[in-house]
Amino acid sequence: MNKKFLLDFRKKGFFIGKLNLIEKVKLDEIKKKIVNILKKKLKKNVNLENFHNIIEGKYLNSIRLEVFNKINKNKFNLEYYNMLSRFIEPIVGSENVIQKKINLSIQLPKDDTSLLPVHSDTWAGDSPFEIVIWLPLVDSKKTQSMFILPRDSRNFINFHKFTFKRNSEIMKKIKKDIQFINIKYGEVLVFSQNLPHGNVVNTEKKTRWSFNARVKSLMSPYSQKNLLDFFEIIELKPATEFGLLYEYPKFK
Repeated sequence: MNKKFLLDFRKKGFFIGKLNLIEKVKLDEIKKKIVNILKKKLKKNVNLENFHNIIEGKYLNSIRLEVFNKINKNKFNLEYYNMLSRFIEPIVGSENVIQKKINLSIQLPKDDTSLLPVHSDTWAGDSPFEIVIWLPLVDSKKTQSMFILPRDSRNFINFHKFTFKRNSEIMKKIKKDIQFINIKYGEVLVFSQNLPHGNVVNTEKKTRWSFNARVKSLMSPYSQKNLLDFFEIIELKPATEFGLLYEYPKFK
């Protein structure tokens, strides 16, 4: 793994990595599968970037859920992890868990119904030891993409000192420090979900499609989302399995 990725993650809390040829071929196959699902559903040719030209916003969520359910069959989460493992394991380790279903997001231009206001996943019960693996299915930039408050920004360093009554106050406070992620198809964003992040109304001319998934070390502390309900084990090392099954003898 490129050492710059590690340095960026330690400094900013995120990095963008480029998929190699094998990973890119796999991503192309997944994208083609999604396009075929949409073609069969809509009975017309589909271009993901121009999806807003063939669908009305009121139908978007039902279509998203249909694609989400079909793509998540047959352990897609493990396929997703294996495709991107070289970006994950230097950050988290090799004995990891991943959420059971990979999230799919679609954001049409000028659509205000698919917004995630500024938040950190820890505020909603996620473990602070998790990272997010965010993978675009189209080139994404500016408001078409998402924003992050970098770890080395002054407002993140002092974030725990602030008191807020409503979400709009948070955005007003950090607006000058947030960074919109400009990322191309064939690249992946890895970030700590402790960083405040979110999206705004897409004022660009193209639709954004992206996957996201949470990954953490198997043995790191959990929060409200526990192992059995939310996560699936990627690999259990022999020593860990042995230790989890160990029973202490009884001493008088």
